[in-house]
Amino acid sequence: MLRCGQMIMSEAMSRLHLGRKWRWKVDCKDPAYWKIISMFQDQKGCLFSIHQIAMMGVTEGKEIGKWFGPNTVAQVLRKLAIYDEWSRLVVHVAMDNTVIVDDISKAVVDTGHVDTEC
Repeated sequence: MLRCGQMIMSEAMSRLHLGRKWRWKVDCKDPAYWKIISMFQDQKGCLFSIHQIAMMGVTEGKEIGKWFGPNTVAQVLRKLAIYDEWSRLVVHVAMDNTVIVDDISKAVVDTGHVDTEC
């Protein structure tokens, strides 16, 4: 489940920074691509590494080495996303299959991640 969470975050970043039509090529030199890749390397200092996800999971009551369910991974990624000043993604975790638009709007405004051109 940790890798699934990483894939969701990397896809969101790829679409944000590279666009929907972007495709990987063997000789890719795009600095945005390499920055995204560097954020997911399995090293303690990388923001969305397995190490960071596992350590942040402790704040959600999961010991390192224990299985993370979808909600735990989502909560952890929501917390880690706060530290990503480059992408400035806001992760909202819907509870009980309910999305409350006012909660999402408030989260975006409170963090200052508002795109005034939308």
